[in-house]
Amino acid sequence: MSSFLVQTAVVRLFLLGVVFWFPFALSSSCAEIASKFGTWKSEGDAPPSYLSPTVDLLDGLDRIRKKIINGTISSQYDFDNLLHRLISQANDGHLQIGLCSREIFRFQHGTPLTSVSRDGLDLPQLYVHSDAVIMHSGQVEAISPVVEINGLEADYYLQSRIAVTLGYQDPDARYNALFPSPSAGFTGTYSAGAWASNSGEWPGSAVLTIRFANGTRLEVKPTATWPATNGPMNYTDGQALFEAACLPGTSSKYIFGSFPGMYLGLPAYELPRSGPSVFPAPTIKDSNGLVRLYSLEDAALQDVAVLQITSFRMGGEDSREFSATIRQSLDWASSHGKTKLLLDLSGNGGGNVIPGFDLFRMLFPDEPIRSETRFRSTELLDVLGQAFSAEYRGADAKEILDPPLAAQNAVSPDQEENVFGSWKDLFGPDPNYEGDSMSNAYAVFSFAAASTTFEPISGYGSAPLAIKTRLFEPQSIAVVTDGRCSSTCAIVVGLLQAQGVRTVTFGGRPRKAPMQAVGGVKGGQRWSLRTISRHIKTARELLAKQYTSTAAQANSTRRLAVGHLLQKLNDLAPPALPLIPRMEDNEWEFALRFDTYGQSSVNFRDAYVPANETTPWQFIYEAADCRMFLTPENVVEPASRWNSAARAMFGGREMGSEKCVDYVSV
Repeated sequence: MSSFLVQTAVVRLFLLGVVFWFPFALSSSCAEIASKFGTWKSEGDAPPSYLSPTVDLLDGLDRIRKKIINGTISSQYDFDNLLHRLISQANDGHLQIGLCSREIFRFQHGTPLTSVSRDGLDLPQLYVHSDAVIMHSGQVEAISPVVEINGLEADYYLQSRIAVTLGYQDPDARYNALFPSPSAGFTGTYSAGAWASNSGEWPGSAVLTIRFANGTRLEVKPTATWPATNGPMNYTDGQALFEAACLPGTSSKYIFGSFPGMYLGLPAYELPRSGPSVFPAPTIKDSNGLVRLYSLEDAALQDVAVLQITSFRMGGEDSREFSATIRQSLDWASSHGKTKLLLDLSGNGGGNVIPGFDLFRMLFPDEPIRSETRFRSTELLDVLGQAFSAEYRGADAKEILDPPLAAQNAVSPDQEENVFGSWKDLFGPDPNYEGDSMSNAYAVFSFAAASTTFEPISGYGSAPLAIKTRLFEPQSIAVVTDGRCSSTCAIVVGLLQAQGVRTVTFGGRPRKAPMQAVGGVKGGQRWSLRTISRHIKTARELLAKQYTSTAAQANSTRRLAVGHLLQKLNDLAPPALPLIPRMEDNEWEFALRFDTYGQSSVNFRDAYVPANETTPWQFIYEAADCRMFLTPENVVEPASRWNSAARAMFGGREMGSEKCVDYVSV
C-alpha cells in the first residue's frame, strides 16, 4: 500500500492509541540532549524592532522536561510535537529537528485557502483556493470570503495555530507560507500551503469547520499519508509501530517518513497547479528547472527579461550547469534588447551559497563580495577550534572538514588572508561586541580557496570572470519575492540591495504596512547536527593523537593540557549521530532514532551588514521598496505578477493600473 488516506482510519488510529506510548526516561533524555545541541545556536537577544517574539530555548526545554516528570505528556507524539513547536518559535529556518514519530504519518486536507485582493491595492480577504479561480473567471457573485475556522476568526486561527510554527522570521512571510506556492513544483515540495498540510502534524480535530461571510459552512476532514518508504501498514498496535520507527536495535528495513515538504504518498485530492504546469515555457532553462529565463508578452514590456531562480539547493556538476545557464541567460537577454531585469526569487529557500555568490558576480562583475560572520564563543567550540588549529597548519589546513575550525583558513570580511595568527585571535571573544560573547568578525570562507571551475564563483580562485562588464545597471534590476526568501537567497538579495537594486514583494498579512522582501532566515551558516557530530568525532581523534604523540610524551605539561581538552570535550559534547542517515544501530548513541533525512540543524554563524556590525542581520528589519497584494489573476496565473512588478518598478509609482500599496513610494 503506497498511501494511507482514509479519514475514518485516521480517527481509529488515534482512538486505538497508535500515538506511540513511550518510556518517560527516553524522552527526558532526548530533552537533555536537545539542550546540548541548543547551545550551538548563534543569535543573541533581538532588538525591539524585531517583529517576531523571541524564545528562550533552554528554558523551554526545561519546561518540557518538567512536563515529562509530572506526567503531563502522555505519548511520544505529544513530546515530539511540543519539541518541534518550541524550536519553531525561534523563527530561525536554520534551526530544525527531525523527530521520529512526526515522520511516520503526514496529515493534510484538500481545501487550501488563499489571500486575495480584488485589485491588488484593497486589503485582501481569505478565500478557498478554488473560489479564487472562480473569481478570476469573473463569477464574483458566486463566492464568499472565509471569516471563521473552528469558531475562531479565520486570520487569527491561521496565524496563532499554524503560522507560528513555520520558522520564518517575518510574520508576513509566515502568512504567505500558509497558502499555495506556484513555485513549489520546481523543487518537488508540497504546493498547497501550510494551512492544508499543517506541517504534517495532526491538526487536533477530525473535522475543521470553515464559515463563510454569507453564512454557509464547509467541513474539512484531514487525511493521513502513509509514505511508501514506510513499507506495508501491517502494525497491530502503537507499541509495535513505535519500536519499528523510533527505537535503535529493531530489524526494520524501512525508512520511515519522507523529507519535510515532500509527500511520497499521493494525496487523495488534486493539489493547486504549481511549477512548469502553471508558468509559460521559458526561453532558456537548466536541466533541473531551477533557473528559467522568460520574456514578457506585454507589448509595453518588451525590454524586460525575467530570470526565475527557485532554489540554490545544488552542488557539484549542478553548480557548474547553474553558472553556465545564468551566463547564457544574461548574455541572451542583453543581446536581444532587454535593458531591464526582474530577478524572481519567490519561494527560494536557499541552499549552496557558492552559486549565490556566483550569480551576484555575474550581475556585478566589478564589485568584490564582502561577507561578515561571527559565531558564539562557547566552551565546546573553543575545544574544537584548539584541536583543529593545533593539528592542521599550512597546506594541511585546506583539507579540513570546515574552515571555521582552523584559524589558518579564516579570512577577513574583505577576503584579506593571514589576519588570524592563532585560534585565540579568531575565537575572541571580541571585546568590542556588546551583550554577547562572540568571535571576531571574519568572512564566510575564502573565495579564492572555495571557487573552482567545477563549482565557480566568477572571478575568484581558478574560475575566470564569466561576464566582464555589467549588462544591467542597479536601477534596471528589481528582485521579486513573496517574502519566503531564506539563507542563500537572503545573502544574494542583501548583496544586490547594497548595490542599489530594489525589491518588490507580493502578499503578506492583510494590513497596509511595509513588508520585507526577505522574510526567511538571514544567518551566516547552517550546520547540520551530523556536521557537528562529524567535527566532534574528528576532534576526539585529533586530541587522542596529540595526547599519544612523541612531543606530548616528552612534555608532560603539554600532555596534561591535551588530556584536559579531551576530558572537557567528552563532558560538553552531545552524543554522536551516525554520520550517514540510517547507519547501523551500533553507530547510535541516542535512545531514539531521529533526523532520518539529515535535516536537523542549527544556525552556527550570524551574518552582519556594514551598516550595523553588532546586530545580527537576522534581527534587522528591511522593508521592500514596493509591496503588492495578490489579485485573482496573480493567484491563478502567477506569471502575471511579473507584469505588475515591472510596471511598478520600472514605470514609476504608477503605470496604467499598477501601483504599490500606498504606504511607500518607489
